[in-house]
Amino acid sequence: AAGLRTVGADPRAGVTYDRFDWTPGIALVLGAEGGGLDAGVRRRLDARVSIPMRAGVESLSVGAAAAVLLFAAARARGLSDPRDG
Repeated sequence: AAGLRTVGADPRAGVTYDRFDWTPGIALVLGAEGGGLDAGVRRRLDARVSIPMRAGVESLSVGAAAAVLLFAAARARGLSDPRDG
């Protein structure tokens, strides 16, 4: 209703966060640590993004994942450097 795209963090997503277009308005959806996003939630998302990790690394904490994704969104919008005002 607000005109936002829903974007979920999903390690099985084909698009990595650094190749995703973060510039339109989005609502970021994060799942529980360990369990991830519920299958019903995943089906309702407009897009899913992943954070690539080294082999053997199971997952990030939800806080770490949120920080990575929010920084990527801010950088895509030119908001990542606080010295710019």
